[in-house]
Amino acid sequence: MSQSAEQTMIEMSEAEFGSQLHEALAQVSTEGDRIVIRLGQQGAVVVVPIEDLDAIQEMENKADIKAARAVLEEMKGTGETPLPLEEYIKKFGDGA
Repeated sequence: MSQSAEQTMIEMSEAEFGSQLHEALAQVSTEGDRIVIRLGQQGAVVVVPIEDLDAIQEMENKADIKAARAVLEEMKGTGETPLPLEEYIKKFGDGA
């Protein structure tokens, strides 16, 4: 999938998106455009190229790592020790 140098933000109603689904998805995947789908008057959902999703996930992962490192540094300063994952799951469950 190639992306154009300039990405376009397109707004559509839910009905427009539904009636133009194939064309809209082709526009996202081939041109790298982003589509905001409105429910009523509000933008509710955005369709983005997979490359954008990958970039967002990478940014989130970096932010999570940075936050975890900050907590570990703080714990070192207070003498606390991290709780191993296995113990956490035994104590609090796996969240599923």
